[in-house]
Amino acid sequence: MLFRGWVGQKETFTQLLVGIDKDKFEICIACFGSGNLSKYMEEQGFSIVDLKKAGIYTLSGLRNLAFCRNW
Repeated sequence: MLFRGWVGQKETFTQLLVGIDKDKFEICIACFGSGNLSKYMEEQGFSIVDLKKAGIYTLSGLRNLAFCRNW
């Protein structure tokens, strides 16, 4: 199974997104840093926005959230 070693929320999230019809929906995933999960999702054809661990209550974090909203 592709998700061996991932449990709980990561596995549920990944299975949900991989199962979505990419012809009907365009999905962008925002995350705080890159790792195995974001690399895998990028390999599956999803756009990844790295929020760079800025948090959401900083100027940089607000810019990242605005970018995601306008994406």
